[in-house]
Amino acid sequence: MLKGKPKEFFVAKKNSLSKMKIDHTGEFQQNNEKIVEASYHIAFMVAQQKKPHTLGETLIKPSILKAVEIVLGEESKRKIAQLSLLDNTVKRRIDELALDIKNQLIHKLKHSVFFAIQCDESTDVANCCQLLVYCRFINEQSIAEELLFSQALNSTSKGSDVLSAIDIFFDQNAAKTLPSELKNVLEVCIKVVNTIKSSALNSRLFKILCSELSAEHSVLLFHTEVRWLSKGNMFERLYELKSKVEIMLLQLGKDNLRENFTDENFTFYFAYLVDIFETINNLNLKLQGRNTNIITAKDSINSFLEKKQLWKHRVNKETPNFSSFRRLNELISDEEKSICLAGLKSIVIEHLDCLTDEFMRYFPDFSNESWKYTLTSCPFSANVDTLPDTFQEQAIELKNDSRAKIEFNSGSSLEEFWVKYQPIYPEISNEALQVLVQFSSTYLCESGFSSLAIIKTKHRNRLDVESDLRCSLSNIEPNFKKLSKEKCCQPSH
Repeated sequence: MLKGKPKEFFVAKKNSLSKMKIDHTGEFQQNNEKIVEASYHIAFMVAQQKKPHTLGETLIKPSILKAVEIVLGEESKRKIAQLSLLDNTVKRRIDELALDIKNQLIHKLKHSVFFAIQCDESTDVANCCQLLVYCRFINEQSIAEELLFSQALNSTSKGSDVLSAIDIFFDQNAAKTLPSELKNVLEVCIKVVNTIKSSALNSRLFKILCSELSAEHSVLLFHTEVRWLSKGNMFERLYELKSKVEIMLLQLGKDNLRENFTDENFTFYFAYLVDIFETINNLNLKLQGRNTNIITAKDSINSFLEKKQLWKHRVNKETPNFSSFRRLNELISDEEKSICLAGLKSIVIEHLDCLTDEFMRYFPDFSNESWKYTLTSCPFSANVDTLPDTFQEQAIELKNDSRAKIEFNSGSSLEEFWVKYQPIYPEISNEALQVLVQFSSTYLCESGFSSLAIIKTKHRNRLDVESDLRCSLSNIEPNFKKLSKEKCCQPSH
């Protein structure tokens, strides 16, 4: 195609390429990066000085160009002229800088043992109520103060409005363990389920479709934030019925949702999420139930974290190994064509790192007090030298109590053992009971919410549920005889 081009065409191309300064050193790319970096610095200074965004285009850039032309010459001026300081560019740069600062601040807050907030609201020149929230937190070796966020309150500025805004901010920014790609998959899956489940007709049609195609299941599961395991169960059911869901979405004309299931990356991310949520659900089941303690929970969590390091090591190999994730590995193995796994590899590693951070935040390292857990779970094999001086003598007495050792090995629970021997060995028993009395999960609250949903329905929405809930959930037997005696003279009351 170039054979018939005139000479002038090639001369123009040569001149164009020479102006771009592309060579083997990457000089053009380096210059371009420096220009962009300079625009960020100037936008940051504009914001710090609280000046209008138009200042970059109307004053700063003309001033720089004139100074460079006088001091360094015309050639340098042409380089600086590439600097973009338009009003919209400066605004976009400031937005990106602010987001980066916010992400760094949230990271610091997550690693601060304590933090406090200060908030106040005021009406601006446009009669808009603006809420400012500052935070004070531990940062390395000192205490730092930063603006947490600012937000316009569109209606009233009552205490409830302020608390709601703060709650929404922390809900959006705290404890987020999903990279944006995986979060998008989660949101799409929830939309798909809601699309089918939101209509009784759609649910019936989907059930008929699954029956005609001999599917094992015919109903999709809802996801709710307040019920254990629901997200993982929803993912697993949707994955099993994926092909049927595609047909249903086609019939409903929801092409924007259906197209996601034909996207290769989406399918890989979907399979990974099903696998990882299944694993986390299994961990959740181990942490559930009454009378679980922090010792057994700690063992399960340590096991999970160690396995997660193994998964990361496998994925991080030069040729990623996804064998730890069954469905994802099957998908990759079934691909006949060569696929690029670099993007998938980075997303999985990022998510596993996020999971580690969140687990360490919720379940901090107790290595400084490990003697407590060793003493509590294995009192007869604990090294007395590792205990504080005040507990060593009593620990030796317990280790040489043959009756206590027989009872400990007879199968009684840790709680029963330490409660029984608390009067005999009060000091070490108190330390052990302080460990065992701690909750290991929010299982009881979750089960309580389930009972609440049954008791307080839309037909009983004005009911004060506290008494019903207490009677429903309590293990304490009411004193029926006492109550009866008090009411015996007035049986109707």
